Amino acid sequence: MLTGFGLTKNEAKLYLALLRLGECKVSMLVKEARFRSGKIYEVLDSLAAKGLISYTVQNNVKHYFAHDPGRLQDYIGEKKRKLESEEALFRKNLHELRKIHSAKKDSCDVRVYDSVEGVRSALFMFMDKLQRNSTIRIYGANDDPKRDIVLLWRKYDDICKQKNVKTRVIMRDISKKGRAKRRSAKGLKSYRYQKGTDLSNFMVSQDTLLLFNFNRPDCIYINNHTHAEQFTDLFNFLWKNSEKL
Repeated sequence: MLTGFGLTKNEAKLYLALLRLGECKVSMLVKEARFRSGKIYEVLDSLAAKGLISYTVQNNVKHYFAHDPGRLQDYIGEKKRKLESEEALFRKNLHELRKIHSAKKDSCDVRVYDSVEGVRSALFMFMDKLQRNSTIRIYGANDDPKRDIVLLWRKYDDICKQKNVKTRVIMRDISKKGRAKRRSAKGLKSYRYQKGTDLSNFMVSQDTLLLFNFNRPDCIYINNHTHAEQFTDLFNFLWKNSEKL
């Protein structure tokens, strides 16, 4: 009943027993709550520290009693204020914590995925790692419907909407119809075109990079800050030098 208010099971048990009994000795409390006497003082001290119970001393014997249940609201309010203070402190230090995290050794996780199912597994593992409001950069896209089948773009789009993830795409081969379609695209996707042979296909966001080979198909999954940063810089350079649709 009271565990949802931040009390442990044993604290709730003793507090309710004291509410029923009123002022009483520990021996009565042990009997009423069916509590092991060895741990009872530890729990009583915890309740006292939370301001929910007190005791009087009569003939050198402690008699415990519960405060008005309204004290629970004070206790909850204090917990809320403490949590808000901790949250403010966390936000203040989050930037420094991230700097410490990014300064750690740049580990490298490389995996190769074969077949259509393998490529999809790599793509959606990539999507699962995405943080909200991030940006995906895709180079080497074209109008080949086979790629749509492999990459399940509808599911991809649903995840992007859920996480508010933007996508920048540099097209390498595009039809007139496809050009018109991309030119009218709105929302989370934006497109540019770069004339040339479709030799390379990659997707990068944050610390994760996917290198695609659609002839087999297969995919190399790389989770590494340095590699992802290099491909992000490459994409940004190409984006600046690509044709707006």
